[in-house]
Amino acid sequence: MHVSEDSVPPKIPSVGNPCFTFYKIIGDLSADTPPVVVVRGGPGAGHEYLLTFAVLWRDYSLPVAFYDRIGCSSSTHLREKAGDRSFWQEQLFQDELNNLLDYLNLRQGPGFHHVR
Repeated sequence: MHVSEDSVPPKIPSVGNPCFTFYKIIGDLSADTPPVVVVRGGPGAGHEYLLTFAVLWRDYSLPVAFYDRIGCSSSTHLREKAGDRSFWQEQLFQDELNNLLDYLNLRQGPGFHHVR
């Protein structure tokens, strides 16, 4: 099974130190089929409990993209922002997802599906 892992720097102007969003791809994003982007709930848990979606690659040749939201699992933890309600807003996570989609060029080509 083709598996790749890496990270992308999110664009978070209110954070002074470098941070990153971890992602894992099961399958081949260069395939001509739209990948499935798994967007999970939160907070706190990483992508690992959703790895059963990898069968979409095995059974249907649909690449699957997982990621850990900022502050969770293998992505940067921002302990200095703990309890900061003005920071942990829905827009932060929307911006992080949009940054990942752009980084992986998923808005081009066949597009993508999402599961949440």
